[in-house]
Amino acid sequence: MKKKTLIVALAIVPASLALFAKSPNPPLEKQLAAATEGNDHHAVAEICRRLLEKKPSDAELLTRLIRAQFSMYDYEGASTTLLKLKPLLPPEDPEVLEFEGNLHMRAKRYDEGLRAWEAANRARPGNAALLAKIARQHAYTLKNPENAARYYRELSTLRKDAHDHVAVAEAAIALRDWNSLIERTTILKTQFATHGLAKTKVPRFERLIDNSTRISELDERVRTQGSGKLDALLDRGWLFHEIGFHELALADARRALKLDPEALYVRMYFALFSAPTRSEYERISAWGIRSWYSSRDTPDRGFLVKLRKLEQGIRAQPNDAEPLTNRAGVLLEQKVPQPLLALADAIRALKISPKNPKALAIKARCLAANGKYGKAVATITKAIDLSPDDLSVLKHGVEILMQQGEYEEAIELCERMLKHNPQNSFARSCRSTCHQRLQKPVQPLNL
Repeated sequence: MKKKTLIVALAIVPASLALFAKSPNPPLEKQLAAATEGNDHHAVAEICRRLLEKKPSDAELLTRLIRAQFSMYDYEGASTTLLKLKPLLPPEDPEVLEFEGNLHMRAKRYDEGLRAWEAANRARPGNAALLAKIARQHAYTLKNPENAARYYRELSTLRKDAHDHVAVAEAAIALRDWNSLIERTTILKTQFATHGLAKTKVPRFERLIDNSTRISELDERVRTQGSGKLDALLDRGWLFHEIGFHELALADARRALKLDPEALYVRMYFALFSAPTRSEYERISAWGIRSWYSSRDTPDRGFLVKLRKLEQGIRAQPNDAEPLTNRAGVLLEQKVPQPLLALADAIRALKISPKNPKALAIKARCLAANGKYGKAVATITKAIDLSPDDLSVLKHGVEILMQQGEYEEAIELCERMLKHNPQNSFARSCRSTCHQRLQKPVQPLNL
């Protein structure tokens, strides 16, 4: 009986060994296929390394390893692997050329990267992913809109993607190819009517088409070298800005800034056009311009036109304080006041006319806006002493004194204003508020 049991047990052992031989992980080649299908780039890279230990010159494995390394942003590893792959393939191999282009782009050698990608595309046409990279790079640099349009047109024949048609349309705008813009807008409306990007872009493209004649006229003015070039750039930039092509608007503002870098109104256009792109913060802040955090607060075109006229007045009358004080006042009356700019104008005005009460009042308002209330009170007091009957100076004095909590002094100024005009609603309201904050009953006026 024991002998039979032993024979049965010995018979089971080989069967168990065979079972265990089937249970370990599948072959690496199958694991690689599964990892590739599941887009598990880390697993693909690890399996390729293990397989390359046995087959170090396998070009296909090296290629798959580089792809995984690029997907994991392991550019150093990809560069090392490419050195091993290049001797195994001809120099014009499209995979090698694309990988070289990727590494050039990573190193910010954009021209070399673009050349390598384009060579890869010539060696093996029809690669939509590669073509998309080439087209995007041409569109990004804006050096050659014709190339961007050409590559995106080719890409749009390989895949059905609204982004490609939008890119062709945007290149057409840069080229002023209105027929192409109309064609792509029609395609977006008919073939991608429910696509979110098409819903956003089509109305803008249509507005641009409606304004194409105006844009062409402005283009002609921009090409001239006369005095109207600067205004044409800003007019065209404003049109692009209104329609929603903020990068084009900002490009025009940059050109205008080169023509007149010191003009405040040009800087203001630049700041306004850059706001939607969330760029140029450091430069704008260095100019003393406060940014707009909401489109509801941005100044309108009338403000910019007024600034331009005031700038002309300041330049025409460099020894007159009035144009400077006028501009400073306009800067402070915006939804988002510009106290630093107004203060600079007030200081310039006071250098011309040290006892100018309006300039002193503006300086006081700017100091108060920057939290320097003690200096603001001293400055507005000086302005009032110089012009005790100027209602606008008295009004600003009331505001500053109330901000500082000096309600008794504010009441005195309100009453001086009411002596000039008993119906002055501002003075009556502020006088009542000051009494309330002092917890005193409002006394009848003795006018």
